[in-house]
Amino acid sequence: MAEEDPNLDAPADPPADTPADPPADSPVEAPDDSLKASDDDPAPKTLLSDDESKGDGEGDAELSWQPPDGVELQPEHTAQLESFKVMAKDMGLTQDQFQQLLDFDIKRGADAVQQMTTAYEERVDSWADAVRADTELGGDSMPEILSVAKQARDALATDELKSLLEFPTPENPNGLALGNHPEVIRLFYRIGQAIGDHRFVIGGDAVTQDSPEKRMFPTMNQ
Repeated sequence: MAEEDPNLDAPADPPADTPADPPADSPVEAPDDSLKASDDDPAPKTLLSDDESKGDGEGDAELSWQPPDGVELQPEHTAQLESFKVMAKDMGLTQDQFQQLLDFDIKRGADAVQQMTTAYEERVDSWADAVRADTELGGDSMPEILSVAKQARDALATDELKSLLEFPTPENPNGLALGNHPEVIRLFYRIGQAIGDHRFVIGGDAVTQDSPEKRMFPTMNQ
């Protein structure tokens, strides 16, 4: 008789990756209910969840803006302010939030204007420095050269052009300070020289001009 294999009647071992059943008397932990959102709690959000909030609440029914000291609201800005009020109410902004946002925007605009003003003043100063260093306009003869240029300006420039030559001020808002530019000074200086010599170069030919008085009264002293 063949000898029986003792392993045939033994139960097979469970696979290594199959978890064994817990003992009957082993306690099974219930899931933590604190990790679940209740019906009353908002659903949890990830960093990519949409933000559906529209402010802290209904906001204030009436919004007004008190300009900072030294700031006067111009009539052309009134419509912009009213339009922003509508937007602020839709966003649910409070009066304090409304005031702070407008104050911040006013300061931001003022700072930007100051930066542009400072940059332009530095540029104008650099023009004056270029005149002082110019081989034709600068040096010891500079006061005399400027005097000749001013005479030409006074004789030929219109009031509008003169305003452009000066610095901008409240009384002269169109000023560009071009009177510091070396090429503007050079032009007036050369014109002044031509007027002083009673010569104007036209098409390469020197044309002698009579005095201003003689041109105005041609029959004088005849």
